[in-house]
Amino acid sequence: MNRKRDNIGGSERRARETSVSQEDYLKAIYNMQVELQDPISARLSEALGVTPPAVTTALKRMVRRGHVRLDHKTGRIRLTPKGRAIAQSLALRHRLIEKLLTDVLGMDWKLVHAEAEKLEHAISRELERRLLDYFGRDGSCPAGRQNSAARERSRSRKPARGRSCG
Repeated sequence: MNRKRDNIGGSERRARETSVSQEDYLKAIYNMQVELQDPISARLSEALGVTPPAVTTALKRMVRRGHVRLDHKTGRIRLTPKGRAIAQSLALRHRLIEKLLTDVLGMDWKLVHAEAEKLEHAISRELERRLLDYFGRDGSCPAGRQNSAARERSRSRKPARGRSCG
């Protein structure tokens, strides 16, 4: 499914490269890698609440699009540079939205993650840039945990624990 996303402040439109569902898969794989878990189909099925056949179908599509590589011997799933870039962008957007909802709007933390999961797919690059300008790149989410990109940079020192922001 190709959907288009509006850019804020202009009439330009760009076609979405991936569906919301595929973005969820990419981000789940990315978060597993950052948290030092081997991404495999069974974990994806559990993490995303979908059936194993749905995971297989989605992975085939993502391989064709150049987002992931599959190791058929081990069952491991690896992001390509293209897939990793999409996942990192989503993780950043998620963190920024969580900060907006908690720090600016005062939303209860218990509700914020679910809202950010929905909104991370919808914001424009312009809004992302403005949120980065507003909040900065401090490397933490509203709960005080490092964001996925910051954890990845430091993962050789100590593995991340607990739920991630993004």
